Amino acid sequence: EIVSGFFKFCANNSMDFNEISGNVQNLYERVTQLDESSMTNWIINMSMAISEKLRSTRNSTSRRIITDAQNIVKDRYMEPDLSLDDVCADLGVSNSYFSSSFKKETGQSFVSYLTDYRMDRAEELVLNTDEKSYKIAEKVGFSDPHYFGISFKKMTGCTPTEYAREKRR
Repeated sequence: EIVSGFFKFCANNSMDFNEISGNVQNLYERVTQLDESSMTNWIINMSMAISEKLRSTRNSTSRRIITDAQNIVKDRYMEPDLSLDDVCADLGVSNSYFSSSFKKETGQSFVSYLTDYRMDRAEELVLNTDEKSYKIAEKVGFSDPHYFGISFKKMTGCTPTEYAREKRR
């Protein structure tokens, strides 16, 4: 029954039972031949192997989701209404799971990441174009030019115009 339980658990969690159990031939038969101590050790070892496989799978899934979210930001940062809800819907995950995973993986909240990404693009535009601030704000996803100016000054210590003047000298 224990072997069957492990097998079912592995199958329900998309794990290869044979790989985890060491590809032992006739496992059902062999387990019945184990003494109590060997059986205990086998159960502990199988449990640890399954636990490690689950942890590894979750970590790789979490990293993939974070990478996908970062790619969504790169592709859609210029959309003023891009939100955590949109990204979670695109990825098919809950907001709470995504938010905690994103923070754990990147060290910052998704909204902070999106704002930082937008500000980095804005900084490039300020330095490499003669566009007005309100146009740059539009291009990097800020619907409110005033808020863009405040955010830019908070990040760089000066307004976009001052920043361009200082850096271009």
